[in-house]
Amino acid sequence: MPNDWTSIRRSLEYFCARRERAPSEVRRRMAELGLTEVEVQTLWEYLERERYVDEHRYARAFANDKVRLERRGRQHIRQALRQKGISAAIIEQTLNDLDPEEYATAFRQALAQKRRHYAGQPNASLKVRAALFRAGFEPELFEQIDDSET
Repeated sequence: MPNDWTSIRRSLEYFCARRERAPSEVRRRMAELGLTEVEVQTLWEYLERERYVDEHRYARAFANDKVRLERRGRQHIRQALRQKGISAAIIEQTLNDLDPEEYATAFRQALAQKRRHYAGQPNASLKVRAALFRAGFEPELFEQIDDSET
């Protein structure tokens, strides 16, 4: 272990404590520090044991932020978590645990925003549906859309 082991550990603790981090981000940070595999494994175990890194907690926070702040759907969240290296089981559990009321509210807000954006345009209804699909909302939710309003 390097002589400045304590400073490296503290640096990683601070890196993880500032905000939720995906495990892949933490591992990338460790690689940037030039640590050996043994050092990485030792630090990883420490960070998990002390709960600086928690894949479940990260996935929940990420998904909730995407729904609340960005009004994104499950498909978008699933893909983003995959890209961050989160396991499939945790992704599905996270998506199943989303608050149905918050998710429905996010969908309604996204729908209203897209209706305003495409109002008066030719094929507005199709454009609204396409925009909601790109935002990751499931096509089954589109049945709720009254085309006469777009």
